[in-house]
Amino acid sequence: MTDKKIVYYFDHDLSKKDMGGVGPTYTGKNLLFLLWWTYSYVAEDNLDIDTSLFEVPEFNDFYNNGLELYRIKNELANYNIRFGYEVNPKDSTKMLIGILPTDEEDYVKGYRNFIADISNPDTRYAIYHRLIKTMDTMLPIEQINVYKSLAKGNKK
Repeated sequence: MTDKKIVYYFDHDLSKKDMGGVGPTYTGKNLLFLLWWTYSYVAEDNLDIDTSLFEVPEFNDFYNNGLELYRIKNELANYNIRFGYEVNPKDSTKMLIGILPTDEEDYVKGYRNFIADISNPDTRYAIYHRLIKTMDTMLPIEQINVYKSLAKGNKK
């Protein structure tokens, strides 16, 4: 193992919050771009997602819908990828979302395994359903926010 560490992050606008009203809208497209972007700087070969996946309805749900950030963090930990997010201390209207310091070799291996798992028909559906934001995967405060917005809508 080498001592080389990688760190990449992007700012996400907090003015456009997801349905839970706590974090920004963060889709599978955002996640895959972050993972690919980081991978492209540390690996020689380019490992792309099989385009036939876009024909799978569940993958399209994963790719286009909001994901639960804490679940992404837990899921990627299974692949030795350190994912993190926090409100930018310099600009509270932005959230930093990215890859925390991770060993390059661990990251490359984890990325390849994650892409293989989201492409494999035996494992991909469970991953999609664990990550997509639904009432079942939301944090309690997010569920409260959804119910509040529904109650406001019913008063009109």
